Amino acid sequence: MRAPISIVIEAGGGLGLVLDSLGEGLAEGLIREVWLAGSVSAADDALAEAAGVEQAADMAAAMRAIRGDWLVLVPSGTGLQDGWTAVALGCLRGGGAGCLLPATGADVWMLRR
Repeated sequence: MRAPISIVIEAGGGLGLVLDSLGEGLAEGLIREVWLAGSVSAADDALAEAAGVEQAADMAAAMRAIRGDWLVLVPSGTGLQDGWTAVALGCLRGGGAGCLLPATGADVWMLRR
């Protein structure tokens, strides 16, 4: 089965925090791709490249490029909390339009595309 979730991270700092919080979803095989949308610092650019994160000039370009059946939009500097994959799996199985994932810093929604 193809991983169902496309992650789009809003540029603006804190990329390391966001990427660290995605490990759980990668281990579960839930994440199809990760995109970084917008202008980034040289440090975030190097981190994104090293992590294999795709980059888009802006949010609109990232949204056009994603291929997953589900979208998780992560505001800059926001980390998903431990256990977020359990909520995501429940959302995937529930057949609804989306759900709120546990996160620190801002609300993070997972939405069916």
